[in-house]
Amino acid sequence: DTVPQLRQKHCHCENVRNCSVRSHLSGRLDIIERNEMRITNSKGNQNIPTSVSLVVGFLLGVLMMVMISNRSPVDSYTLLEDSSARTNCNQDKASSDGSISNNQLACYRDSGGFFDDISDSDWSRIKDRVKTRQNHLHLEDPTVNIESSEGWYQENFEPDFTCLHERRIGGMGDGPKWVCDPHRLAAGNKKDNKKKDCLIYSVGSEGNFMFENAIKKEIGRHCEIHTFDPEIQGTEYGHLAPEGVNYHNWGFMSETEGKEAQAKYYNNVNRFKGNFKTMKETIETLGHTGKVIDVFKIDCEGCEWTTFQGWFNSGATLRQILVEVHKTPIDTVIPFFTGMQDAGYVTFHKEPNIQWAGGACVEYAFLKLEDSFFKED
Repeated sequence: DTVPQLRQKHCHCENVRNCSVRSHLSGRLDIIERNEMRITNSKGNQNIPTSVSLVVGFLLGVLMMVMISNRSPVDSYTLLEDSSARTNCNQDKASSDGSISNNQLACYRDSGGFFDDISDSDWSRIKDRVKTRQNHLHLEDPTVNIESSEGWYQENFEPDFTCLHERRIGGMGDGPKWVCDPHRLAAGNKKDNKKKDCLIYSVGSEGNFMFENAIKKEIGRHCEIHTFDPEIQGTEYGHLAPEGVNYHNWGFMSETEGKEAQAKYYNNVNRFKGNFKTMKETIETLGHTGKVIDVFKIDCEGCEWTTFQGWFNSGATLRQILVEVHKTPIDTVIPFFTGMQDAGYVTFHKEPNIQWAGGACVEYAFLKLEDSFFKED
């Protein structure tokens, strides 16, 4: 082949080693083609003839071939994987007008646009992990050890998904939450330029706004943040809310049983005090019907068991749900987790509260994926 032909050809080789050899040979031919190049003699500073340049170029090419032939199989595999990744999920997504083209690949389609840089091969492995997940250690009876919350959580519902760039937002200790790839919520980070804002719900603050402050600092001030607290002890927290945080003095309650439903799990009379709305009422009140709540963080001391079914038909889509579950109510704990899965959520993090609950309360993090993710390829 001539030099121009080599340049125009794509590298359709049997393996990375051959691709690399051809690339380096092409590089040597570039040197040969530049006939005007001369090698300077260090003694006399004289130009060595072109024929000598040809010989040197040939020897350099041979040397490169020897070096490549000694490349380990692992290195070759890595190069091949990198090449595959570059030609998959981030290939040909954007059309000339900046919109997403018809050539949308699996990770973008299955995540509703949340992921846009995961190779098809990796995405397939991720789907297989969810497909083959096992929810219980004791398959014949998932209620084994359910009277011991810390023991039951050790044996049931482990994470089945991984977010490569998840981060603990809010720092150390009790209160911060694990968020899936928060950089994807940053303003204008999407290749289609559609992600210009984000919507955050934080339920249960009791005057602690470390999570909200971290959202503004680590994700951006473009996020619209709403914090909710029923103020069951009679203490007001609105004046403590940081600038840019919309504070609402109500909590969430069951759509069918009202706030009294929490008495099933906590014998605290204060649970009946304070202001409460259903999730749907909240969405409608704030004008968020039809929107995506990018992060729904909730720590409401047991109200998750009576309100979770209302999360899925609230009129808004909850992309990430970060929730601390409290103990193991036998009639609700399993339906809670299977309900999350049935609604299209995968679990990307699990963190027991050791300091204050000895593992009887656990922080779970869920991510909503599209129906296509759960279908057979």
